[in-house]
Amino acid sequence: MKKKILSFLMCLSLVFVYAGCHSPGSTDSGLMPEKNTDTPSMTQTYHFDSYEELAAFIQSNTVSAQDKAEWGEDYVDYILEATSASGNRPPLYFPCYEGEPVPLRRKEGFSGITFMTAELYNLPWIWYYARIGEEELTIKVACLSRKDFARVEVQSASVAVRNFGRRAPNIDNYEACGYQSVSEKTIQFSGAERSALYLVPGNAQKASLQFAYGKTMVIITGSPAVLNSEIIGSLSLKELGLS
Repeated sequence: MKKKILSFLMCLSLVFVYAGCHSPGSTDSGLMPEKNTDTPSMTQTYHFDSYEELAAFIQSNTVSAQDKAEWGEDYVDYILEATSASGNRPPLYFPCYEGEPVPLRRKEGFSGITFMTAELYNLPWIWYYARIGEEELTIKVACLSRKDFARVEVQSASVAVRNFGRRAPNIDNYEACGYQSVSEKTIQFSGAERSALYLVPGNAQKASLQFAYGKTMVIITGSPAVLNSEIIGSLSLKELGLS
């Protein structure tokens, strides 16, 4: 069952976190001009209990180019491309564990999937609340339109992050962002080695891995023990088919 809530507070919290970070310079290969970081005047959050409900929502969504002024060009461009009859659509990824769709949490009053029209970097994001055995992970996948594919087609996770926001927590500004540490490491994900940022917030109760994958940005949040375990190497992303 789809439910909607406004997500202004979530967007504002991100603005406050990033405002405390300085904007580092870089000559790293693949660095692109920073994206426009203006928060759309309208944002919304949708909740789903299955992958099928998510796909049906994307396919039935109707927006027009005139909606960009209120909803932002990133969300509108993604929906227009995802529902295009041309077939040249951006991928809609969902997480798998050992080749099978990740089991979603089943908890009364909580959804298994959240879709936000404007979240981190003011991009649309999908949050998958996964439960693997006794472990819980939140797997966050950005919904990018074609104009932003080049921002993630780089070798370094730190460069990919800078391509979306110079003030985003990174390896050389994490203290100003309130993080205990941010380091770049190599992880196994979806059968290949990938550069990832390992972010430890000030409270250190949960940590995150952030990295580019295919034509998207991925963030996996969980306990430090889980993020450094073999579970991550058994995760992958697959494309959810849109008719």
